[in-house]
Amino acid sequence: MPCSSSLLLPLVLAGAPVSPTAFGRVFEDNRASLSIVRTSPDSASFITGFAIGVGGEVVFWSATEPPASLGLEFDDGPRVGTLALWDPATKLALARASAPFPPALRAGRSAKLRREQWVVILSHDAAGTPTSHAGVITALGETLSVEAPGVAGAPVLDLGGRLVALVISGNRRRSRLMPIDRVARALDAARSRGGGAAGPR
Repeated sequence: MPCSSSLLLPLVLAGAPVSPTAFGRVFEDNRASLSIVRTSPDSASFITGFAIGVGGEVVFWSATEPPASLGLEFDDGPRVGTLALWDPATKLALARASAPFPPALRAGRSAKLRREQWVVILSHDAAGTPTSHAGVITALGETLSVEAPGVAGAPVLDLGGRLVALVISGNRRRSRLMPIDRVARALDAARSRGGGAAGPR
C-alpha cells in the first residue's frame, strides 16, 4: 500500500488561523489507523475505513451489505477482515481485522463541536495513497457540513487528533458528516439487534 504523505487544503479557508503544521501532525499521528477496505480480493475499487477500539474493529460506510470476508490494507500491511455487522438504516458497517490489531483512533465528543471549528478528514486518493484535507465546520445538526473534500467512510478528527465524525458523502469542495456520537449509537443499536462489537468509546 502506498505510504506517501500529503496534506491538501481546501481552496477557500475560513475560521481561526491555524498553522498548517497542526494539520500535518494530525495526519501523521493517526494515519496508521486508516484502512482500505476491499469487498473482493480482485477488485480495484475500495472503501475508506478506520480502526476503533482495542480488538481490531474497523468502521466503514457501504451502500450495500458487504460480503462476510473483506480485505483490509493498513500502512503496515494487509489484514483479513470479517464482517461483524452492517446497519441498512445508516449504511454503517463494522469488520474485525486479523492480528496484529491496528492502532485505534481516539474517540472524541461531537457534542462539543462548533461552527468554524477546524477539522481534518483522513482519506485515500484514487490510487489508494493516504491523504488528508483540512476544513471548517459550516453547519451543525443530525449531520454536519465541512468545507473540505471527503469520501464516504473517511474519519474526521479535531486538531487534538480525536475522532469526531465520519464522512457519509462528499465532493471536491465539501463533505457531509455523521457525528461520532450518532455513529456510536447506531453501531450499538445494530449490535443489540444482531450481535457485533460496540461503537467507538
